[in-house]
Amino acid sequence: MHTYDPDPAWRTHLQPWTAALFIAGLTLTALGVHLRQFSPHRLLSNGLLALGVIAAVSAAAALANRAGSGIRRAFSLAAIRCDLHPLQLVSMITGLACSVAARAAAGDGMQTHSPLAVPLWLAGMVLTVAGLWKREGTEQAPWPSWESALLLCLLALALVFRMSGVVEMPYVLSGDEGSAGLTAVEFLDGRRTNLLASAWFSFPALYFGLLSLAQRLSGTGVFAIRAVSALAGALCVPALYAFLRNAINRRTALMASIWLAAFHHHVFFSRLAYNNIFDTLFFILAWAGLWAGVEQRTRRSWILFGAALGFSQYFYTTSRITLAASVLTLALLGIFRRKRRPDWMSLLAALGVFLSVSLPLLLHYAANPALLTFTASRVSMLIPGWTAEAAAAFGMTSTGLVFEQIWITILGLTTAELQGVYFASGVPLLFGLSLPFFLAGVLLAMFRWKDDRLWLPGLAFAGTILAGGLSIQAPNAQRMLLLPPMLALLITLPLEFSIRLIQRRAPAYTAAATAVSFALIFTMAAQNITHLFLAYFPEERYGSLNGEVAYEVSHLLDRIERPDEIYFIGGDRMNFSSIPSITYLHPDVTAVDLSPPYVFPAASDPAASRLIIILPGQTEAVRYFSNRDAVPQTEIRYNRDGEPLFIYLLDPRD
Repeated sequence: MHTYDPDPAWRTHLQPWTAALFIAGLTLTALGVHLRQFSPHRLLSNGLLALGVIAAVSAAAALANRAGSGIRRAFSLAAIRCDLHPLQLVSMITGLACSVAARAAAGDGMQTHSPLAVPLWLAGMVLTVAGLWKREGTEQAPWPSWESALLLCLLALALVFRMSGVVEMPYVLSGDEGSAGLTAVEFLDGRRTNLLASAWFSFPALYFGLLSLAQRLSGTGVFAIRAVSALAGALCVPALYAFLRNAINRRTALMASIWLAAFHHHVFFSRLAYNNIFDTLFFILAWAGLWAGVEQRTRRSWILFGAALGFSQYFYTTSRITLAASVLTLALLGIFRRKRRPDWMSLLAALGVFLSVSLPLLLHYAANPALLTFTASRVSMLIPGWTAEAAAAFGMTSTGLVFEQIWITILGLTTAELQGVYFASGVPLLFGLSLPFFLAGVLLAMFRWKDDRLWLPGLAFAGTILAGGLSIQAPNAQRMLLLPPMLALLITLPLEFSIRLIQRRAPAYTAAATAVSFALIFTMAAQNITHLFLAYFPEERYGSLNGEVAYEVSHLLDRIERPDEIYFIGGDRMNFSSIPSITYLHPDVTAVDLSPPYVFPAASDPAASRLIIILPGQTEAVRYFSNRDAVPQTEIRYNRDGEPLFIYLLDPRD
């Protein structure tokens, strides 16, 4: 007969981490079984199942008095070696396993294999961060209330510049923006549920998920999809302030933030429904995390660094420059800065969080390597056959053409006008007062090349120039979104240097020097905003005539009573649905593309009201319909340059 033992031996070995490991093992085992049923990724599913069984059996063995002593000792030593509590080690391992499980649950298609994909991804990030978090011995002093208010003012200023008139400026909703909006709509109507795979143009789907959230809140339309970029761009300004405030001082942080808030290039791309503005935000966060990690040696800084690098991979292609520059910076620190190089646990914290965020996407690319380079290959100078033909046309070698493009990209900073379908600004990246202070800042930075705080931005700067030189339409504005925070710092460096010099040699004039410096910054900001809103937007030129046609057609459909039938005659140039902005803004509108002999479909109702849209150059169609019927309304629509976009014939029959 069993007798009650008030103090059984096993009870002394039942520590919290053993219970947590046992629960984690059972959870991973259940996940493995679930994913084996729903996911085709058997290797991942079986791996999770095996890991869960091993964890559960190990935890059960750890409860035994003798049999589990080796397991308990090994696990405890591993936790100590990683400077973690055993519970944290369990949490980190489980978190990374959940991120792998999220990949198996998500898959590669529009629909996830299991609805657990996103919850597993979120749980993986939370558990990994919890496992790697460390309570710091010293806490930073809270910001004074006036500085918090200042931060909100900077955010408000940035939002005003990025949100005001965002529907009309830029005046064309591009086909790419329309495609982004349509992809986001797929999340709303249930055709797409997978946030962790690729979507339109092989971009990661997470950005389109954010657009769908904005559409859910404010409805479909131009404002909804552009507001996401406006918010991301505006957040860059307080993020830069917070970073430079700690890295240098409040004065430099404020000057740089004011300049960035008004920088014409950054403001423009913050008003576009495109994912490259996120490059700036995540670069600032990665830069801040790396600097604080090296300088202050805090675990939370390395966690921020890893998270910023991980999330950046879910947006524009040039975010890979941030990742590559970060790895090179860490390597340089390890080689040349032995006293400042991060310890291995800091690197583990950054790597662990990076993997917990990015593993679903990295495994997706591993299974589909063509998607990793798809976007870049469409705009690269290295497209097979293209470079040689272009070089021959200019009378140079392929290598010479690439170096020429790199040089033009460099000139785009100071003298060459920016190019690109979206933003042919008519000016280089820097102009007015910003230009001489940028050049002075570059000279100061060159004298401070040993300052390792400048290594990451310097490498990212070089990577951006190289990427711009290897892509078409140099200097291409849309591939320079990593530069704005670096430019803001370089422009303020000579101002801060001057103030400090005066402070040392003529302290009585420090206040005057500071006032002059801020006056110069406000003048630069005014020059940027004036150019963008008073010079560029009123005379804006869009780089695709077909895009202008599509957007003007959508405006026409807004202004007239909807006809029963719509016909489009574009010849070989375009058809009605070739530019997705029409489909996004008018998803319920369908049109028939007509070609000679311009016969209406058999199902057409002779009494139906009709809208016929004819592109320039289709003279035969204009002549045919003008002679065929007396059309009550005929009009030619023009773009801002006076070029005819299309002729429309409207027959509103009763």
